[in-house]
Amino acid sequence: MVDGTEFTVASHEQDAQVVVAEGRVRTGNAAGEKILGPGDAIEARADSAPGSITVRPLDAVAWAIHYPQVARIGSRELSHHPEALRQKLETAQREADRGHFLAALDALGQTPTTDPTVAALKAGILLGLGRVDEATALLSSHSQQSHPSLAATSAIVHVARNENAQAEAAARQAVALDETSVAAQLALSYVLQATRHLPEARAVAEHATLLAPNDPVAWARRAELELNLGNATAGGEAARRVLSLDPDTQRARALAAFARLLRSETDAARGEFLAALETDDSDPLTHFGLGLALMRLGDTEGGRREVEIAALLDPSNAELRSYLGRAYLEEARNKVAGAQFDLARRLDPASPTPWYFDAFLKLLEREPLAAIRNGEEALARNDNRSIMRSSELLDQDRAARTASLGAAYQQVGFAAAAQATAINALDDDVQSTSAHRLLADAYAETPRFETARLGELLQAQLRQPIGQWPLPPQFVMPPLPTLDGPRAASPEEATSFFDRKPDRFAATLATGTRETQSGSLVASHSWERGQISVGAFDYRGRGLDERMADTHLSGGRVNAQFALTSDTMVLGEIRHSERNGGDLDRSLFD
Repeated sequence: MVDGTEFTVASHEQDAQVVVAEGRVRTGNAAGEKILGPGDAIEARADSAPGSITVRPLDAVAWAIHYPQVARIGSRELSHHPEALRQKLETAQREADRGHFLAALDALGQTPTTDPTVAALKAGILLGLGRVDEATALLSSHSQQSHPSLAATSAIVHVARNENAQAEAAARQAVALDETSVAAQLALSYVLQATRHLPEARAVAEHATLLAPNDPVAWARRAELELNLGNATAGGEAARRVLSLDPDTQRARALAAFARLLRSETDAARGEFLAALETDDSDPLTHFGLGLALMRLGDTEGGRREVEIAALLDPSNAELRSYLGRAYLEEARNKVAGAQFDLARRLDPASPTPWYFDAFLKLLEREPLAAIRNGEEALARNDNRSIMRSSELLDQDRAARTASLGAAYQQVGFAAAAQATAINALDDDVQSTSAHRLLADAYAETPRFETARLGELLQAQLRQPIGQWPLPPQFVMPPLPTLDGPRAASPEEATSFFDRKPDRFAATLATGTRETQSGSLVASHSWERGQISVGAFDYRGRGLDERMADTHLSGGRVNAQFALTSDTMVLGEIRHSERNGGDLDRSLFD
């Protein structure tokens, strides 16, 4: 769907514009033609050939930007209007809360907008339809000091345009006009989030729910911020509160589904996302969440398709573009994945996500130096996500990005750098599975660090999420009397840091001189609350000379892990190994 050329066309009575996001587009009329590449734009009139123009990327897709609804007409304001008008306003408000903006606008009809509360409601509806120019014109026709809802809606427009100073001024003005205004408090929460004060934004949203305990929009905002902070339980409770107040509130079911997804209730989350799409199939967040759930359940193609739909519905969202590229990586479609990462970087140069995923792509393509560069770029931009992540979650992100950088160092043989990188990652997040695994792999290249290596592998096992690759048994056995090296590689390599699937299988066979034969396999099956994995290996080889005995090594491993709750994991393991033969190392190096 987004595989190839993507562009936006705007056609007017006197002229037309074309803006290319990716790929190449040939444009032309009777007067001439022009070929456009990524980021190019033209304007053409009936009497002239297409000519280049400068357009900001977001200008071409302003209709697709999500403008959250903050202004609502409460029962107190409704009581001031005649019965006929009150019914119109109630219908329009209800449809707007549910994301049905066209129906909301139809319900308003030709209702005069001289009243500031009606003007704020209509402006919010127009923003929901992407008719930004009409909304801003309506807001400009009123003094923002006439009502807090007008100032609050104006603040939302500024937030969407990344005009944070103007947004904060408008939000503070709304609060100054009426501290009890829910619209003012919600607008302030969006401004605080945009200025990287996420905990404070959550506190303001919580205050809004205390001011209006029956306002579903306020509770939806609170749920959204709780989930951004990683509080799945609190976010789920707030989302369920929204559903109890009005089950058709925009994004309410999607937020409840994300809470389930964070608690690893994947199948239930999928059902919630599907139910949300029945209510509103135009919400990119819902399609994105469904895509993540499907991929975690093993439906890579279906999950990728949903992420594609999300990117089409919100084409200016760099994070969605990055995750679409990640989904393409799951299908080994490296070229189109790289194109999405490039587009995401153009849309948001400050985002670390495309650099992070592109580092994995470069590792898969055996370009470790490029992976190191991309990993360093991702680390440099890590704190830019503070509008969406708490400081604790940013530390976890930094640890994951650092670990991916260490994997690149390993590929180029920088063992000391890989070890130092792993230690730095653990300083950021001592519970990082990938960092413990990276440090174990670094220790595999260090003499007399076998016990430390096994200790790091054990910690990686204890913290490993359900659905990731199981460790091959030879990785976790005590020192084997063979030359070191193979234990530092594994089937999953870079993809283990973000990849979860219900079924895994990998097998290797090798043969060589001196009657050397070896084989190994690992397999696992996982579900929402548990994973069972098995592994076995066998190695046989004749001695290098008559003084050295033949070698026979074998082992097996059965591992089971069960998640009792989202915070408690039980792990059990059975291992067995046999070793027969002499020591190959001693006579080689004595």
